[in-house]
Amino acid sequence: MFEKVEILFNGGSVVKVSTVKQELPEAPEKSEPKEEEQAEKDEVPVYLATARFLKECHEHLMSRKTEGLHSVSGIRYNGLYTLDRLEPLDLDESSPTYAKSNLCSTMKVLTNMHRHGELLTGMFHSHPWVGRSAVQPSSTDINNQKKHEDAGYRNVSAVFSRDGWVRFFTAGIPFRIKIEGKGIERVTENLFRLTETEDL
Repeated sequence: MFEKVEILFNGGSVVKVSTVKQELPEAPEKSEPKEEEQAEKDEVPVYLATARFLKECHEHLMSRKTEGLHSVSGIRYNGLYTLDRLEPLDLDESSPTYAKSNLCSTMKVLTNMHRHGELLTGMFHSHPWVGRSAVQPSSTDINNQKKHEDAGYRNVSAVFSRDGWVRFFTAGIPFRIKIEGKGIERVTENLFRLTETEDL
């Protein structure tokens, strides 16, 4: 749920100020899937990224002392979702425990993805602390991911810590993560540690 303030002017004077609540935009409507597309949908999606890309995301998120947030675009191919491009977002709020993206910025990024035939494949944010426990998703994180899933998006979320821990999660959709390249180690199924990143 987002809130948008509308201001009505008349002759240079403000005559009305109102607040409009908006839900997260739903993913574009799709026609009935073909048989092979339905089989692909029924499979557990695999999200593919490179260690280098995750390091770039870490550097971007840790460029601020408070919590950071950005989206990730990619494509879908035979049940594989790529995590390819870091899509920066303007933030309305950012504290050590919370970040909120600007609605206009979010809409602009999603529109640009659609124009290029890309998908929203990831939502990454930081918890600006250190240690494995720092990347445990909060109830707010899970609820935000659920809003995306309820709106029809098939993205995965990730939390990054200041010292290079990365945890991927969804609210309920099964998934697998595949990371290629050097400079990262898998600790558990969805928990990783960047090994060539300095604490920022």
